[in-house]
Amino acid sequence: MRHQEILYAIDGQSFFFDVPEGRPASSPVACDVFLSTNSDTTATELATTGSVAIDPCDTTLAAPAAAEAVTLSLTDASNVKPRCRYLVTDPSGATTWVDVYSVNTGANTVRLRRPLSDAFADGSTFQSTRLSIGIDSTWVNDVSRISDILSTTWRTDREPRTQWLAAYVGYRIRWSYTFDSTPMRAVSFADLVRYSAKNLVTAPDVDARFPGWIDRLPTDYQADQGATLVTEAFYALKLDLLGDDQALRRIRNTEVVRELVIYRANLLSAENHVMAGSASKDALQLARDLYRQRYDQLLRDPKVQVDVTSGGESSQARPLPLFRR
Repeated sequence: MRHQEILYAIDGQSFFFDVPEGRPASSPVACDVFLSTNSDTTATELATTGSVAIDPCDTTLAAPAAAEAVTLSLTDASNVKPRCRYLVTDPSGATTWVDVYSVNTGANTVRLRRPLSDAFADGSTFQSTRLSIGIDSTWVNDVSRISDILSTTWRTDREPRTQWLAAYVGYRIRWSYTFDSTPMRAVSFADLVRYSAKNLVTAPDVDARFPGWIDRLPTDYQADQGATLVTEAFYALKLDLLGDDQALRRIRNTEVVRELVIYRANLLSAENHVMAGSASKDALQLARDLYRQRYDQLLRDPKVQVDVTSGGESSQARPLPLFRR
């Protein structure tokens, strides 16, 4: 479950939440949206429209699946989406989460990103656990609701660039549902943004910078030739920037983001190899040093243009305080 970024002035979007316990009951299901700085006793945001829906994928295995299987036969694969996660439950009660790599709706089969760890019988359920609700058109087109605008104006007595993280205002989404006859409650979080942070790096981009990178991938990432690992590197970079009081979507230089994702992907691969015992700690340290050097060169000096007013324009970034370097 990722932190959502909702695009300002784009209709037809949804809030969503992947229920961790399993597929919820059809009712009761409810959703409330609050400013992250407000309590549950305050008025909710008028941010949603319609009712909460449960993803329609609720099917069964059409044939037994052996341990180590990477292809599953389903009764109906029409509602299965690639690059999404599903819950498989055996009649015995055993469960496993699977990541779908590709779908063949004609043959009603799906290919998994990694093999099953156990066998599952014919008739085992294959289900999505995702809840979703539509986002109100008026709310998503209200410029005053943009998270970065709320954040930079919340504390007018402090300088917005250096205090942005401390003053950050996003949205908390409260989900109420029932699982196994038990009422449950959970939260997810989202921002309304002008521009969503996008990963523009592919595995061949990483391989071009570090030749042989694809060939050396850990086993779990070989099926998609490292695409999943590159995506994880992108999200890891977002957290690195968050730790430095910055937001990836505010950086106004595509080459900088691309370069850092490439080096971050190389570091993640090295970490995986060391934990699997197939590489030395010296190799990991080298990958870490290369990433840190690039990060410091590009982001810790005032070279990169960023959006500091939340209006979309570029301004020169200020260097981080000395104690953060």
